[in-house]
Amino acid sequence: MLDVVGDTLDDGTPLVVTPELAKAAERVAAMLTGGETIRCPLLVGEEGCGKSALVRLVVKHLQAAGYTVVEASGPDIVSGQCYLGDLEKRVRRMLKALETEKFVWLVPSFSELVHAGKTRAGESGVLDLVMPALLRGGIRVIAEVRPGVLDRLLGEAPRVANALLPVRLDPPGTNESIMLARDWLDRHPGERGATLRASDRQLGEALLLADQYFPAIALPGRLFKLVRAAYRHAAAPGAGACDLDRTLLLESVASATGMPIELLDDARPLDLEAVRERFAATVMGQSEAVDALVARLAMMKAGVTDPTRPLGVFLFAGPTGTGKTELAKCLAGWLFGSPERMLRFDMSEIRGGNLDRLTASPSAGGANSLASRIRQQPFSVVLLDEFEKADPAAWDVFLQVFDDGRLTESSGNTADFRQSIIILTSNLGARVAQGVPLGFGAGAAPGFRAEEIGKAIAEAFRPEFVNRIDRVLCFNPLSRETMRAILSAELRKALNRRGLRQRPWVVEIDATASDFLLENGFSPTLGARPLQRAIDRHLLGPLAEAVVRGELSEGEDLVFLYAKDGRLRWDLASAEALPDGGDDAAELPALSLRQMALGPAGGRDEIAALRRRVDDLGGLIELDAYHQRRAAIFDKMGDDGFWTSPDRFAVLGEAEYLDRIESAVRAASQTLDRLAKQPEGAPATRSLVAKMALRVHLLEHAWHDAGEGKSSAAWIALRPADEGPKSATFAATLARMIEGWASQRDMDLRPMTVAGWERAWIVEGFAALKILESENGLHVAEEGGLGETGGVQIAVAGPPPGPQSLMPGGSAASAAAALGKAASKEVVRRYQELPTPLVRDRRRDFRTGRLDLVLAGHFDLMDGR
Repeated sequence: MLDVVGDTLDDGTPLVVTPELAKAAERVAAMLTGGETIRCPLLVGEEGCGKSALVRLVVKHLQAAGYTVVEASGPDIVSGQCYLGDLEKRVRRMLKALETEKFVWLVPSFSELVHAGKTRAGESGVLDLVMPALLRGGIRVIAEVRPGVLDRLLGEAPRVANALLPVRLDPPGTNESIMLARDWLDRHPGERGATLRASDRQLGEALLLADQYFPAIALPGRLFKLVRAAYRHAAAPGAGACDLDRTLLLESVASATGMPIELLDDARPLDLEAVRERFAATVMGQSEAVDALVARLAMMKAGVTDPTRPLGVFLFAGPTGTGKTELAKCLAGWLFGSPERMLRFDMSEIRGGNLDRLTASPSAGGANSLASRIRQQPFSVVLLDEFEKADPAAWDVFLQVFDDGRLTESSGNTADFRQSIIILTSNLGARVAQGVPLGFGAGAAPGFRAEEIGKAIAEAFRPEFVNRIDRVLCFNPLSRETMRAILSAELRKALNRRGLRQRPWVVEIDATASDFLLENGFSPTLGARPLQRAIDRHLLGPLAEAVVRGELSEGEDLVFLYAKDGRLRWDLASAEALPDGGDDAAELPALSLRQMALGPAGGRDEIAALRRRVDDLGGLIELDAYHQRRAAIFDKMGDDGFWTSPDRFAVLGEAEYLDRIESAVRAASQTLDRLAKQPEGAPATRSLVAKMALRVHLLEHAWHDAGEGKSSAAWIALRPADEGPKSATFAATLARMIEGWASQRDMDLRPMTVAGWERAWIVEGFAALKILESENGLHVAEEGGLGETGGVQIAVAGPPPGPQSLMPGGSAASAAAALGKAASKEVVRRYQELPTPLVRDRRRDFRTGRLDLVLAGHFDLMDGR
C-alpha cells in the first residue's frame, strides 16, 4: 500500500510542482474516478521530468476520494512463486480485489509486466493475465513508462494502446526548473542543523553543471540531483546556513561522480606530470599509451571534449601481458575514485549474434548487461576485452555507442555513455618472436612491428568502425629494464601481504634473486603474466613452508634472499659460522674486502667502507661516458637489419650485462642501508657483511670486465698434467676448488662434456671470465724439498656471444676449440701442504699460508685488497 501524507516526500523533503503539473494531476485522478467508464492513464516521460511527483499528487486526490493505492511491480507479483499455476492464482486474487474494492494499482514500470512470469513452460506473463481486465475497464491502473520503452512495448504488446491512455509529460523549461529548486530550498526543513541558501545566479550555475554531468536525466530531475547532493555534502552538525556557491557545487559533483576535484574545478591546478608518473609507475614501458590518456585528461580539464560522444574511445593493441588491462584499471582508479569503476566485458563471449551481454534489460535477466550497468553508473571506464573475437554484429552495435554515446536496452531504455571512457583491447597483428632469450632487447622484441598492428586492424574492421576510434595505441613488448621495474613493484606487493607484513623481520632481495625471478617469470610471448606465478612458486611458496616449519623465528630482524644452485635461498640471524680470516689476518687492512668477506666483525666501520665502495661504483654509472656508451648500444639496436645480424648477440649481451650491473649496484646500496640499522656484531649482520663484501668484490671486477667488452660467462676446464695418481688426485682437489669458488659467489655453474678435458663447466655470473682468466695455465702441487708431485692444467675461454653458447652440451665443439687454443703451460700457482702449508701465486702476486682458504675457493681474495 502506498502511503502519501501531506506535501512531503518519503525523506521528509518538500514536494514542489509546477502549476501545470498540479492541473495534470487533477485530470489524471478524474480519469480514474469520474464517471462509469474507467480510463487508465499511462504516464509517459523521461527520467527526471516529474512523473514521480505527478503520481504523488494523483495519489493524494485518490486518497481524498476514498481510494486505496497499491504499488506492485512485475517482479513483486512474481516473487515467491514455486510451482506451475501459482502465478495465475495470485493474479486472479489480485484482480478480484481490484474489481470489487476501491483499489488503484500503481505500476512503476509498466513494461516489466511483459516479461514478468514468462518461463520456458509457459509463455503467458503477468500482462497477458491482466490484459482482459484492462481492456474491459474492470480495474483501475496508473502506470509509468519512458518514451523509448513505450515504443518497444507497443511493438511487443499492441493491445496496450487500447487498454491504457498515454499521458505525456514534457520537462519544464530552465526558468521553471530554477524556480522549483528555489522553492524546494526555501521550504526545506534543514538537515543535521544545516540549511542551504541559493540565489538565482547560483542555481543557474548549478543548472549548467547538472546539464554537463547528468545529461541523461531530464529537467528538473538533474538539477534536483545536484542540489540534493550539495545539501548532503554541506550538512554537518552545527554547520548553520551555507551558500550554494561554485565550490560546494563542484565538491558535490566530485562526490557524486567520483571524479577528482582538480579535474572539475578550473580554479585548481591539475598536476599532469604527477598523473603521468602514477600511470607510468603502474604500467611500465608504455609511454605512448600513458601520454595519450594524460592528454585526454587535459582535454577534459580544459572542457574541450565533444559533449555528444564518450569522453574517449581508445583501442589498446599489442602482445598479451603488456599492461593493457592494468592501465585501464589504473585510469578508473584515478578518474572515478576506484578500480572497481572499470566495467570489464569479455567480448569473446559474444558469439553467434547473441547480444544479451550488451543490451538485455534487467527485467529480461540482463542486470549485468553493458547497457544496464552503464545506466546504473554512467561514470565508468568500460573495458571491452579481446574485441576482435566478438561477433561482427556486436561491432555494429558499437557504431552508435562510439559516435553518439547511446545504447538502447532490449526494453527500450537508453544507456548514456557520454560520461564514460571506452577502451578496447586486441592482440591483432601483435606477434613476438619465439625463443628470444630474456633481456635481449631494450625496446620492442625482434618479431614485433607496430605497423603490422595498424595493418591488421584495418583489415579486420570496416573503415567506418575504425574512424570512430579516437586513437589506436600500440603496447610494446617488455624490455629487460621494464621487466626489472615490474618485478620490483610486484615484489613490494608480495612482501606487503599480511603474513609477511606483520612479522618482525625485513626481507631484502639480492640482485641474484631478481635475475632468477626474471629468468623464470617472463617470456617474449606472455609478457609479465607469468611473473606472479614465478614469485608464488619460487619465493612465497618456499618462504611460507619455512615459516610453517618454524625455520624463520619471530626474532629474526633481516632475511636476505639470493639465488643459488637453481633456486632461491635466504640467510638468517642464525647464519652458519663464517670462515676465520686466518693467522695472517692481522697483516691485512682491517677494512680490506678479504677481511670483511672471510672474517667480518659486523661493525659500522665495515658497513661504511662497503658503502663507500658501492657509492664509487654508482658514481661510475653516472658518468657521461657510461651514458654515451649505453646510447651507442641502443643506436646499434635501431639499425636496419640488426635483428637478423649475427653481431646482434654481442650488442644485446653487452646491454644486458650493463643492466644487470646497474641493478646489482642499486640493490647493494639498499641492502647496506638496511644493514646499517642492524645490531653491530650480530650473527646476521656479520653474515651479510661477508656476503656484501663478496658482492662488491665481484661488481668491482664486473665494472672493468664490462668496460673491456668481456662476457660475464666463461668456459673452464681442467685435466691432469700427467698420468700419475698424484696429478689425478690433485685434479679432483682443484675441481672442488672451482666448484667452491662458484658456490661462494653465487655463480651459475653447469657441468659439460668437452673432448680432451677431464672436467669442464659453463660458469655465468658477475666478472666470471675476468676472474677466472688468471687461473689459465699450470697448477703445481709440491711437497717440501721433494719438488713437484703433481700438476693440473686449467684452461679458461670466453664463449662467443649468442644464446647457444650458454647451453650445456650445445657448444661442446666450440668449447673444445676455444679451450684448446687458450691452454697454456705457464705455471700459475704452486701449492704446498707439507711440511707447512704455503701457496705462491705468480699471476695475482700473493704468497700465503692459508692453503685451506685457497682450496675452499677464495683464491681471488688472497691479494688482500
